[in-house]
Amino acid sequence: MFEISRSVSALGSKDSLDMSFSEALQSIYGFGDRLILYWNNTVLEVYIKYDLSVSWRDIQKMMLDLKSKKEAFSLIWPSQSFWGAWNFSLGPDDILSVVPNWSQPIQDTLIVPRKSFLVEWEKALSDIRQDLISQGYVLNELENY
Repeated sequence: MFEISRSVSALGSKDSLDMSFSEALQSIYGFGDRLILYWNNTVLEVYIKYDLSVSWRDIQKMMLDLKSKKEAFSLIWPSQSFWGAWNFSLGPDDILSVVPNWSQPIQDTLIVPRKSFLVEWEKALSDIRQDLISQGYVLNELENY
C-alpha cells in the first residue's frame, strides 16, 4: 500500500526575492508542513519546507522516469532529516518495486502498481504547485521548476 496525504498550516507569503522553486517552497511552508507517506504499514513524514525543497529536481526526474516506464532508476533524498535512496524497478504487469535504503526505521520493499504510485505523487505535487500559485508565484519564472 502506498498513499500520500498532507498536513499544511496557513501558507506564508510570497518572497519577492525568491528565484527558485525550492526557495519559494521554503518561503510559503512552515516547519511542520509535511507530506505523509503511507508506505506499507508505516507512516513516514517528508517536510515540504526542507526535505522536499532540496529534493525537488530528483523528484521531477523520478516523475519523468515513472511516466516513461523506465525499467530501473533511483531517487536520492539528500535532506539530513529524510536521507536515503529509493531504488526502483519496473516488473511485469506494470508493477513497481521500490527498495529503500534510508535513515528511516523501516526497510521493507514497496510493491505497488506503477500507475497508483504515480497518481499519488502527481496529486501531492499538484497541490504544492497550486499553493505556490495561490501565493502569487508564476511557476515557469522560477529556476528549477
